[in-house]
Amino acid sequence: MPGDITLPGLGLSTTSEQQLQDELHFILHTAADIRLEVDIQSALTANYFGTAAILQLAQGCKQLRALVHTSSCFVNMNQPASSVVDSRIYPLQLGDRTASCQEFVQVGYTLL
Repeated sequence: MPGDITLPGLGLSTTSEQQLQDELHFILHTAADIRLEVDIQSALTANYFGTAAILQLAQGCKQLRALVHTSSCFVNMNQPASSVVDSRIYPLQLGDRTASCQEFVQVGYTLL
């Protein structure tokens, strides 16, 4: 069934959403915008809000046994090639300014 992580409600009709919530046992979420030069709002729409929509869909699934989310291998690509990337949230550098993740999420949320 077609859907789109950049659209409200994943672009699903009410009927399709209900069918998924009635029948799904497993969700494998691999959808993302992995363009290296994408603007932050497009990345947030697909990768943050799209994932939030998947989680919202999953909450209504009556028979869900597992949800697996696979993230991008391009996270922290602004780090030097020899860097060790720990599992934590890194500051987002915009030129000489460090921006908070919450600032971008809030801005992105108001645009949807």
